[in-house]
Amino acid sequence: MKKIIGLITFVCCSVFVYAQQDNKLPVHLEGLVVGASNSTVSILNQNIQKGRVPVATFPIDEKGGFVADFTIPYSDYYVFRIENGQSLNLVLLGNDTIKIYADAQSLLFNCNIIGSNHSDQMKEFYLNYVPFKKFEDSLREVLKVNPAAQNSVNLAFKPKAESFYGYRNQYIQVNTNSPALLASLSAINQENEFALYKQVITQLHTVFPTSPTAQMLFQQLTAIETQKKEKQKLAPGNPAPEIVVPGIDGQPIKLSDLKGKVVLIDFWASWCGPCRRENPNVVKAYNKYNKDGFEVFSISFDKPGQKEKWLAAIKQDGLIWPNHGSDLNYFNSRAGRDYSVRSIPFTCLVDRDGNIIATNLRGAQLEAQLKQIFGY
Repeated sequence: MKKIIGLITFVCCSVFVYAQQDNKLPVHLEGLVVGASNSTVSILNQNIQKGRVPVATFPIDEKGGFVADFTIPYSDYYVFRIENGQSLNLVLLGNDTIKIYADAQSLLFNCNIIGSNHSDQMKEFYLNYVPFKKFEDSLREVLKVNPAAQNSVNLAFKPKAESFYGYRNQYIQVNTNSPALLASLSAINQENEFALYKQVITQLHTVFPTSPTAQMLFQQLTAIETQKKEKQKLAPGNPAPEIVVPGIDGQPIKLSDLKGKVVLIDFWASWCGPCRRENPNVVKAYNKYNKDGFEVFSISFDKPGQKEKWLAAIKQDGLIWPNHGSDLNYFNSRAGRDYSVRSIPFTCLVDRDGNIIATNLRGAQLEAQLKQIFGY
């Protein structure tokens, strides 16, 4: 299950490069943290030095009180962290005046935030989400120990899940125009609820456009959608994209010329260890099924100026089929881009009509698929 982790400290699952702005937006924080006497508070932002270097630090006095005035570079989500590691998520817009009254041993569950409705709304969401997630995780541990308890676990989980997800959906509706909407991402299953995931991130990007975190999430969403489209393009049953590539003699060879054959499109390179280790399996399959109409169409990702290495690897590995092509352009290969190849070896098996059967078949998987096609 792919979920965005609840605490903003961990929201940025990839490094988001955001130019530090010259803005100096003032923030005033004051309050009391019981049990944190003579310690310090750090204000962090995941987009600034990956959250390792505080935007601001200030002391908590002997009575647990603090007063701090500092500036932030941009409106975004920040973390209020005390020395024992306890933290709160804050939405800081600039020109904020916020009061925090809390218990150092249970910062989330014993805390009042005054002066930042967005921060307070997020806190309320996590107050509901954290116990639910803990309950869900405990049931998973039960199933690890006793898989036969599935029915009783389902009975225990269903009412709590219905209650929490009802609350979550209402929270999204109420906070649709608030930066506090971010908190709901922690409770959205990206794979199973992609439409909702997209809705929340798109709306965040609209309502909080100056936030680097909202921008980062929107960029990630765009990348995910691109990957989904690429994956769909190579889905079984879809026509395999045409390939026209220079052959060994420099003359173009075309995938469509092999229509009527079962074709394994094999992306590899002479420098690729895993590819070279896989080559004997491809040779074995070719020798076994070529007489029945099986062909291999090899596309090399060898680098510019390394044609001799490519040709030497073909000879050394006994790749005896005639269909070898490469524009010697490494991962900028046109065919590689058309097939969204990001790593090699990568294969695409095509039927006699030019439609995709499957991708990334290697070794035993390739052998099993060819056995199913050819009957032996």
